Amino acid sequence: HRDATGKVAVVHNGIIENYAALRHELELAGVEFASDTDTEVSVHLVAREFAHGRHAGDFAASVLAVLRRLEGHFTLVFAHADEPGTIVAARRSTPLVLGVGDGVAALRAITRGGYDLVVLDNMMPGMTGLEVLRACQDITGATRPVMLMLSALATRQDIRNGYVAGADDFLAKPFSREELVERIHLLLDERAMQFAMTPPGSAGGVA
Repeated sequence: HRDATGKVAVVHNGIIENYAALRHELELAGVEFASDTDTEVSVHLVAREFAHGRHAGDFAASVLAVLRRLEGHFTLVFAHADEPGTIVAARRSTPLVLGVGDGVAALRAITRGGYDLVVLDNMMPGMTGLEVLRACQDITGATRPVMLMLSALATRQDIRNGYVAGADDFLAKPFSREELVERIHLLLDERAMQFAMTPPGSAGGVA
């Protein structure tokens, strides 16, 4: 969906539970809708905040301001034609998968935090998967995501190197989509169980 100017776009999965009240607010302000979806409500809210709100001119801040007003369970990804290098994504109780172009970008993203699971390929440009794992060894506790290594280099020594560097699991290529999805679900379930069993106030996390 896009806003009336065609410059703000959103991809949405999930449900915005209070969209009817927000839609009514926008209609009173003169906004015209092309559909009855909750998705379109979100993009009009962001466009209005970016143009006239407290955070006018700051796209990321405008999206965050709108997200604070939304109720429900959803994943939203916003883009603006005037800021082609920026994508703002957020989730609430729903999945969100982000991809990066090389190992350096992967390490930067992991260091910023906020991820439950990271899938690394050992043969990435910039930094290999092993190098990224080694650089993340100081990240512990709840801030550390589960690390899944993928690689066509899958001798016994390659697999051992992956675990020693910090991988929680290793999947050798080639593999099926179903196998990858099943492995991810198992790892996330294990992570959730570990944190559920961690006493309050302890370090916890995935080792």
